[in-house]
Amino acid sequence: MRTLMHEGNLKAFSRKVVFNPESKFGMVVMTNQSFEEIYYYGLIKEIFGDNVNSNRVTSEEGGFFQSARRAASRFTNLFTARDIRKFTKAELSSSYNVVEHDGVVEKISFTPYIDYLPVSNLKVNLLKISLIPVALA
Repeated sequence: MRTLMHEGNLKAFSRKVVFNPESKFGMVVMTNQSFEEIYYYGLIKEIFGDNVNSNRVTSEEGGFFQSARRAASRFTNLFTARDIRKFTKAELSSSYNVVEHDGVVEKISFTPYIDYLPVSNLKVNLLKISLIPVALA
């Protein structure tokens, strides 16, 4: 059964949403503590079946992706450049969850809490060029 999922947490709150567009049926778990999976462990499989996390990636190839959770200011921006990874189509298909529209992968998740967003080839090439002076120094 094809499902759409989203989950996340903060130190004192967590939630998970699972929705099946065909049946228009969904499940929401919201807690005021971390680790909400103890409340829905096994429940998703019982309600939606075994194929909840199966990904049928239709894009022709993989691409470059960067962690969605990254530092957002000054010096720590240097660390975000090191977090760009290239994924093949096979690696995308084996991910926990892939969001794809019209053959374009918009987000991949390896766990409920680790999301990667696409990075353009232009940005990857600009980062490589910017590292040349560092390598020569």
